[in-house]
Amino acid sequence: MRARWNVYIFLCTLTLVEFWSTCQGIAVMSVDLGSEWMKIAIVSPGVPMEIALNKESKRKTPVSVAFRDGERTFGEDAANIGVRFPANAYTYLPLLIGKKVDSPAVQLYMKRFPYHKIIPDPERGTVVFQHNSDTQYSVEELVGMLLEVARITAQEAAGDKHVIKEAVITVPGHWGQAERRAILAAAQLAGIKVLQLINDHMAVALNYGIFRRKDFNETAQYIMFYDMGASSTTATVASYQLVKSKERGFLETNPQVSIIVALNYGIFRRKDFNETAQYIMFYDMGASSTTATVASYQLVKSKERGFLETNPQVSIIGIGYDRTLGGLEMQLRLRDYLATKFNEMGKTKTDIFGNPRALAKLFKEAGRLKNVLSANPDHYAQ
Repeated sequence: MRARWNVYIFLCTLTLVEFWSTCQGIAVMSVDLGSEWMKIAIVSPGVPMEIALNKESKRKTPVSVAFRDGERTFGEDAANIGVRFPANAYTYLPLLIGKKVDSPAVQLYMKRFPYHKIIPDPERGTVVFQHNSDTQYSVEELVGMLLEVARITAQEAAGDKHVIKEAVITVPGHWGQAERRAILAAAQLAGIKVLQLINDHMAVALNYGIFRRKDFNETAQYIMFYDMGASSTTATVASYQLVKSKERGFLETNPQVSIIVALNYGIFRRKDFNETAQYIMFYDMGASSTTATVASYQLVKSKERGFLETNPQVSIIGIGYDRTLGGLEMQLRLRDYLATKFNEMGKTKTDIFGNPRALAKLFKEAGRLKNVLSANPDHYAQ
């Protein structure tokens, strides 16, 4: 399910990126930054929207930074180091960005990943990783490193004709100002100018509606989007309808959406909408959180441009979210289940829960099982 919503989010961010690229004649990248994975895309003048592939020729890159033997690695390489040396690899960083050390989210992170030593920043009170006796890394630094990797990936895809310096970045809708300022600070460390931070649930709804203009009418239609990621789950409700306006001096009918996640649903479904509101629920579960959004779609008449026109309109009725329900929680519970079963077998006198390397290997295996079981009723753990 998450893969489908990631595509939706990407279409929305690419639409925004294409707008800025066309208006300014520059190449721009979009970064879909999740708790577990990130995707990068580029738009440049005269070139279709394109998802940038990483060095493994994959569309998504693990949100992971590792330090080992004086070398710094990212993505798949960092994730592999994390299996053998879990304390050397930093993952699920968006869960900590902008948080104080006494935040419940930080306490939960420390419980989930006990091999990391987390201390407060003496000036700001935010999270800092104590890597060794001489080195500390703030979350903003580590996320900035990942955004720089994203920029390099986008630059390689764009070629030498355009320089990538600007970006649109997706963020969870439940993030507050502290988290948003922190991600902007991380981008600044990477030398990236952020054109827009867009809520991921807004992107989902936009993708849903962008090809549905003919489905809209003047009556609001309500859609709920449900998204479960690695660490959270989100549900968003949006409304879509046509609205008449005269903004350009004559009456015309255009689709309207109050948040982009809902617009994504309605913009391609205009023919399905009429003057009676339709209600849709969008459910989005990601790596770290879950969001549910309810939206309404309908056609609305207006004279904002001097003449009567009918346009689709979407309104967000409500948004609910769980900051900790997501794929990560499922993977951790599966890891603990496998560890418990292994201890019950009595093959070793050592409690596997006290071995960070063994837990890291089981965590990786739990992730593999989670992906397989999402499409199959049963599977064997190795």
